[in-house]
Amino acid sequence: MVATQHGSSTKHGTNIIGQISVPFSCLPLSSVCVCSPGPAVSSTTTVLIRRSLPELLKGDSAVLECAITQLSSSDLYVTFQANGVDFPEKQYVDLPASNGPHSLTKRFSIPKSHWKTDNTFTCKVNQGYSNSWVSSSKIKLFGLKLKKEMVFFPGELSMELLLVPSEESSGSGTQKLMCSGWGFNPKIKWLSGSEQKSAADNEIRMGEDGHVALTSHITVTQQEWNEGKDFICEVDDKDLQKTVRKSTSLCTAFPSSTPSLHLETPRFRTVMTQTEVTATCVVHSAYDAKVSWLLDGKDPTSRTPVNQASSTTQSISSNLTLPSSQWKTLNTITCRAEHRCFNSTEKTRNVKG
Repeated sequence: MVATQHGSSTKHGTNIIGQISVPFSCLPLSSVCVCSPGPAVSSTTTVLIRRSLPELLKGDSAVLECAITQLSSSDLYVTFQANGVDFPEKQYVDLPASNGPHSLTKRFSIPKSHWKTDNTFTCKVNQGYSNSWVSSSKIKLFGLKLKKEMVFFPGELSMELLLVPSEESSGSGTQKLMCSGWGFNPKIKWLSGSEQKSAADNEIRMGEDGHVALTSHITVTQQEWNEGKDFICEVDDKDLQKTVRKSTSLCTAFPSSTPSLHLETPRFRTVMTQTEVTATCVVHSAYDAKVSWLLDGKDPTSRTPVNQASSTTQSISSNLTLPSSQWKTLNTITCRAEHRCFNSTEKTRNVKG
């Protein structure tokens, strides 16, 4: 059965009388018409207090937002409170007439004098002469959780430094590092030695509890990484007056034992029959070690051919070529491997005939 209301309703005390008209052809003789009110429309006003990320990005780290929804079209004012006591400032709002509810957000910058651990902050909405609401947020901010209140004070600063796995092979490509800092208003700086490095990208997020999480990435060349250079992430929070830092390198990310060395010298027949002979040193190590030679404990001359023939992720091969006449005068030959990730190691062979 379909019924449509027409005409004006009449109100008597707490009763409302309305008139409806129904097509006569639609009504059976025994029908009884019942009139009932339509579904109620919720108009509960909600008030939420939170920290403002947009203001933080502009440089103001201590700004609160009061977000209000389901407001009627009556004028109002908003006050922020510390421990239930209003701040002097009242933010007045003139709401225009509207068929639907209003929503609005007001912001308030907390003065430094109120940055105290025993201060809790709320916001209060006063609409008209009799209606008022206090924020009902349940937020854990900087380690404390109190119902219907927002605890707002500087907390601890923490960080994490991670190596992002690379699909590139050793000796080519790049290596990515990721640093994350958590605090009140953290800033990240990258260093390699005394040189500051530019971040590839930064991402900032704010949790429901007001904590700020900042994530930063840098990309370094595979050559720099394989050399074992230290890369430092420094997280600074001026509001907390704290700084923390961590460093990473190939040495710390992939700790390894001292490499093993295998030294091959030419056979006696080769020395006697060839004009030149070659010694080969193979260094078994995951690091890109520097391989050098010593002849009777001394560096060879610059004219002595030394070739680091090949390098893989597990071993490095180096060749030393000498005239046979010079080889016959040697007492010892030494292969040495050096890298900042391990102590220098060497292997010596007595080649005196």
